[in-house]
Amino acid sequence: MEETPPGWNNKRTDADEIRRRFGIAAFEDNYEFRPYPDCLVHETATEDRGTSQVGGTNWLATGEKGSGKSTWGLYWATRLMEVNNEAVVWRGSSSRSEWLPLKVWTRLFLPANAESSASWKPRDIRADLDGDEADLEEVVREVIYYEDPRDINEQLEPGTFNVVYPDPSFSGCAEIVAESDYMEQPVEWVPKWEADQGDATPLIHWWFAWSIAKVEYGPYDWVSLLFDETADWVPQSARADQHETFAKIGALRRVLADSRKFYFSLYFLAHHEENLHSKIRRTIQWRISMPDGTANPARENNDRPPVGFNAIPMIRDQLSRRPVGNLIFWNETSFNKVRWDEIAEFSEDERRWLKISLSQDYARARSGVEATGGEGGASADD
Repeated sequence: MEETPPGWNNKRTDADEIRRRFGIAAFEDNYEFRPYPDCLVHETATEDRGTSQVGGTNWLATGEKGSGKSTWGLYWATRLMEVNNEAVVWRGSSSRSEWLPLKVWTRLFLPANAESSASWKPRDIRADLDGDEADLEEVVREVIYYEDPRDINEQLEPGTFNVVYPDPSFSGCAEIVAESDYMEQPVEWVPKWEADQGDATPLIHWWFAWSIAKVEYGPYDWVSLLFDETADWVPQSARADQHETFAKIGALRRVLADSRKFYFSLYFLAHHEENLHSKIRRTIQWRISMPDGTANPARENNDRPPVGFNAIPMIRDQLSRRPVGNLIFWNETSFNKVRWDEIAEFSEDERRWLKISLSQDYARARSGVEATGGEGGASADD
């Protein structure tokens, strides 16, 4: 029988299998300064795991395209599962599929109240790919169809990687928000197929309802959300528009402020910090500077602290000449230089990405027509 190498777990959890696949060594908490381990190692009020933080954590990672943000996100997801045995939720989007390196371990959540279709698209738009359609049951470990945001949270399991695609029908969102004190006024949730031109609720707003449901209804097991392209969700330019975007961002700020005690962590990835709304930035306790060819914030350059921070602990630039795979993890008082391992695409996915589109479920719409005697609506893609 093959002897288990030091640092590997005989139980063969998902995190163990991912680490074996990509050659990631076991996490070692040997850091003299604490921002990185304090953010990663989650503990409750009744246990002592050597950190100064109780409950959920958060960070904002910023860097230009090519700096490795998505790969870092997958690496962080692996560490969360390894160190805390917690469920990780990855934001699914019809315009990208950076989660594919972890597809073998992915529990894919799709809305039951919408039609879904999947196809392979070439990374090079001029490339010719044989066989456009994708069988999701063969791509991922498990496909789960959910009814509403609360249903997702009920089905999350410890130590798993979960990719969630938002529901364009917004089923359950109105009830969740109406019952919550996090939202100060009523909100309309209008699917694209029921809206006049320009009146549809942006699909990305579904994540506000899911985040509120997580803290309002639980279950209160450890859960982390990894959200790429965060400026699409909480833009600095948000206003009090017909979709109540500004009010929803205010609700998310309150969720973020309370998330610690609900064992809920939120991690944001973005190109530029200033593109995220200041309400959110002000509540984030840790920052990550990615290697994108520019200097990390440093006192010698007279850089100003980010919104929500009073100081920058780095005296000088330590990142601009570092290759991808290095970053600086910091808070107001100290920092860690962190290296992470590559999580590469499977060979068959090197030239393609997976597009999952969502539209009106005509079968459900037709059943509604038959019950009321009305006519069905138009379809709408994500």
